[in-house]
Amino acid sequence: MTDRDRNAAPLCRASPRRGSAESGLSLTLAIALAAPLLAATVAGAAILRVPEEHASLRAAVRAATHRDTILIAPGTYEGGAFVDRKSLTFASRFLTTGDTALVSRTVLRGAAADMCAGFPGCVGRSVIEFGKAAHGSAVIGLTVTGGEDGIRSQAMVDITGCHIVGNGDGVDFVSGSGGTFRSSLFARNSDDGIDLNGRIQARIIDNDIRENRQDGVEYRLHAYRGPTQTIEFIGNRITGNRSDGIQLIDYPDVSNRVTRIEGNLCSATGDAAVGCLPDGRTIEDFGGAAVAERVLLIGNTFTGERYGLIGGANVAVLNNIFTGTLSSALRRVGGNSVASSNLFWK
Repeated sequence: MTDRDRNAAPLCRASPRRGSAESGLSLTLAIALAAPLLAATVAGAAILRVPEEHASLRAAVRAATHRDTILIAPGTYEGGAFVDRKSLTFASRFLTTGDTALVSRTVLRGAAADMCAGFPGCVGRSVIEFGKAAHGSAVIGLTVTGGEDGIRSQAMVDITGCHIVGNGDGVDFVSGSGGTFRSSLFARNSDDGIDLNGRIQARIIDNDIRENRQDGVEYRLHAYRGPTQTIEFIGNRITGNRSDGIQLIDYPDVSNRVTRIEGNLCSATGDAAVGCLPDGRTIEDFGGAAVAERVLLIGNTFTGERYGLIGGANVAVLNNIFTGTLSSALRRVGGNSVASSNLFWK
């Protein structure tokens, strides 16, 4: 290998840079998203329009039935919607037009103080909250801001093409929930961009997760028995978060979980790109918990980080690039872990 080849080596293996979620989704994806809406309409589900037919988001939710779509015109609307015992889709007109400019122009803000009145199990103070029986719901092409949680869920809910900014937690998904988060922006939230707790089945794909005041993603591995639970972080840009990019919080039991972190670009994290903490703690101390659950760290690029990976006792660290790390690329990674075919550069 020549000196020129060596200097070029990091560029040959870097994770592919995908389009920014903030710049919007492609028209092709918009058409794909609109297809189920048209099929549902044919099947008898309704489209409820805000504000033309219903003056507020909450009024539309009250009027909607299972599998309806709430289609929201550009503007700013009060949130505080609670959904349970039915699946609903909340969407801007991006869903039907493919116009990505409509995402930032269609804003759900804050939450009404009395949103939980008459709804057992509702926590409140979220812009949108989904109860345990709201599986199959979706949020598409909206800006969600100003809540203690932007979106809180106890059910399987998909999030696509959204800007979830300026909340406490951007999203807060609790045990029994999950879904696919795709092509969205989770930014400048005062706690975590994405907060996952307990028995979760989720795919987090092609998002921008950045500049959150605590972690980009916080995932609590609460006690769990049952079929394998899988969390996938694939092709995201996780940058400029003040604590960890992805934080795995361990608990005393060993649960049947796999966390797959693949093809992401991580940079400029305040603490660690991926940090493992013990005993339910969430303040990064760089001790590196010996998390026994399986973690696959494959094909990522870590650049300009304070630390790369801290902790883990069952981690496969394969084919990653670590470049410009300020402290250690790998710290206290032990047990049954393996690191192979990685590039440690500068």
